[in-house]
Amino acid sequence: MMFEAFIHKQKSMRASAGRRNPDRKISLVRFIRQEISLSYWLPVLISVIAFFEYPMRLYLVLNINNLYAEKGKNYAEMIRSLRIKALESSLGSGDIPTILSVSVAALLCACTMFYYLDSKERTDFYHSLALTRNELYCVKFAAGWLAAAVPYLVNVFGGYFLFGGVYGLLTRDTLRTVAGSSLFFLLAFSAIYGVCILAMILTGRLLTGLLTGIFFLGYGPTCFYLISSLILEKFVTYSSYTDRGGNVIWLLSPFSLMWMRSDRLSSLFGTLLPDRVHSLLLPGLFLTGYFIFSVILGLLLYRRRRSEAAENSLCYHGFGACVKLLVSVPGGIVFGALLSRSTDSSSVSWVVFSVIGVFLINGIIEFIYSRDLKSIPRHWVSLAAEFAGTALLLALMIVNPFGYDSWLPETDQILSMSMIPCSDGIRILGEYSYWDMSQNATAMLKKTETGDFMSIYTLAEEGVKNAEQAGETEYVPNICVMFHMKNGGVVYRQYQVSDEALRKAENVLSADFSWRKNNYPANYVDPSAIESVEICPWEIAKGPGTTPDLSQEEIHDLMQALRDDSNAADLTAIQKQEPVGTLLFTPKDWSDGISMDGRQMDVYELYLYPEYGRTLKFLKNHGINLLKGSSGDETEISTDILSVDVQSGENSYLLTDPDEISDFLQHVTQIRGYYTDAEDDSWWYMSAAYQSEQYERTVYFTPDDEALKILEGNKVSDQETQ
Repeated sequence: MMFEAFIHKQKSMRASAGRRNPDRKISLVRFIRQEISLSYWLPVLISVIAFFEYPMRLYLVLNINNLYAEKGKNYAEMIRSLRIKALESSLGSGDIPTILSVSVAALLCACTMFYYLDSKERTDFYHSLALTRNELYCVKFAAGWLAAAVPYLVNVFGGYFLFGGVYGLLTRDTLRTVAGSSLFFLLAFSAIYGVCILAMILTGRLLTGLLTGIFFLGYGPTCFYLISSLILEKFVTYSSYTDRGGNVIWLLSPFSLMWMRSDRLSSLFGTLLPDRVHSLLLPGLFLTGYFIFSVILGLLLYRRRRSEAAENSLCYHGFGACVKLLVSVPGGIVFGALLSRSTDSSSVSWVVFSVIGVFLINGIIEFIYSRDLKSIPRHWVSLAAEFAGTALLLALMIVNPFGYDSWLPETDQILSMSMIPCSDGIRILGEYSYWDMSQNATAMLKKTETGDFMSIYTLAEEGVKNAEQAGETEYVPNICVMFHMKNGGVVYRQYQVSDEALRKAENVLSADFSWRKNNYPANYVDPSAIESVEICPWEIAKGPGTTPDLSQEEIHDLMQALRDDSNAADLTAIQKQEPVGTLLFTPKDWSDGISMDGRQMDVYELYLYPEYGRTLKFLKNHGINLLKGSSGDETEISTDILSVDVQSGENSYLLTDPDEISDFLQHVTQIRGYYTDAEDDSWWYMSAAYQSEQYERTVYFTPDDEALKILEGNKVSDQETQ
């Protein structure tokens, strides 16, 4: 009915205007309005979804925060801060529903406006209108874009000015956040919309166009991820922690670009600092590029599209062969790798299963496009190209003609080097803290590079030798190394090295004060981000920690003393000592943490040693004496311990009897975080619950034979654990 009504209106317009009369100006705006009115359900549907997605959700979040405001005036500032964050989160950042809504809206608008291309009758009619193909393309494109953009902007800014005005949240920062995020999502929508229209033009059936649009949006990131996983498996020195391809993968699709940046928009637009501008510049440029490219290519193809192509799966010669090649080659290789792992994991089985995978995927695509498997022999040229591409990639991965894992430059070619840990069980600087720098490994490597690199180079030599034997023994990398070459190039590798060699290199490097300053965890803690600190005795048997009442200035003084002590301490001496306590932090904002320099290092706790004179003196002046009772053969067990929960691999144990707890704790040796010689599946850790407060503390340890006997009688079954 809708199509017949449109035909009637267009016939009357064409009769009065004359077909392609050059003397009469065609009102494109009128055609756009008519297109939108005929598909009125589309903007209505998008308006309803946007209403619940933005104004309604914002109202519910702000109303919940309003309940806390009734507790008293002391909560006023906190509630205002929560409301601003709620507003920026609801209107200025993209969660999964927002991302999916934008993508589905783009796909829906493209299918709605260009659905006529799957019917020869409808295609002939539209092409007979008093419009050139360029004009018709622009009318359809603009109608679909406006049908989604206008409802989106009305709901976003309507909710912002309505509820922002009611709750007093209309500020320059919030307006900039909402406006900037809206612009970003409109740009992302436009890019995805253009790609989906291109898919509709390339195909002659609505379902095929829908699937092709999804293929265009997901192919790049999916293919890159699968191939990268295989590269990481086949090239053992490939550094995944500094994998710059992890940034490339997001650039391969407008959908992945939107996904990458949408959750950080409020922080980026809320404070447009110079160092944050680049975080949006590159995604914005790529989204703009996708939009322009898809629109221009779509227009050029649309001008050459024949009406007879309607109702065919594919409209252009050679497009099907390209799709089969792009899908079959990586799909077949991944298919072969998965089946090979389930058998003997040999190279021969990988090749055989990959060939089978390519043939099967090719057949599936042929059936989707032509619904006839007899077309496979007719398209033998494209199938041969798929087999050739598969053989080339397999040869590069299996034969490794370029010697990737054996690469090691000469020392006279290197300007500087650096290293960081790349596994949880690493020992590097484990004496100072349990910490993690994988959040920004590349930045840490660049910051900690040194010109006196021979100790690191020696580790790389050992790592290369171990990599060459990776097929014979298991290869588990534990350090990541950066080579800064004299020609300006930067190369990253990960290696497996022995604990002895790593410890030797660590001791050599720590002799340099600048290296200690750039690597020691205490130097990365931001005192201004700390709400409070907790001081715990090293042995869990001595009871829970103490939270001293420290001002912000005193917290700053404590951290300064700790930095001075750790930077001045002799690492070789620290390695032979046992900590006397640990320092735990409570951040002001858990989402931001306590680390400086953009979370280059996440610090969870810091260990305190007997030679930390300034730190221990500061704590003693505030009533905490960690040296008291730190020496002696037997540990004094706290009577405050309520229970001890022990975990090792898949086994669980629970001690509740005070005598058993006391006896057990006398036969365990605590270790520093993951700093252990044990294998991954035999690590032991325990959590103690205390009677004095709702508090649990977890530490790692190694048990002796007597402790194992005690645990055996207190094993918890799987059903009890659940």
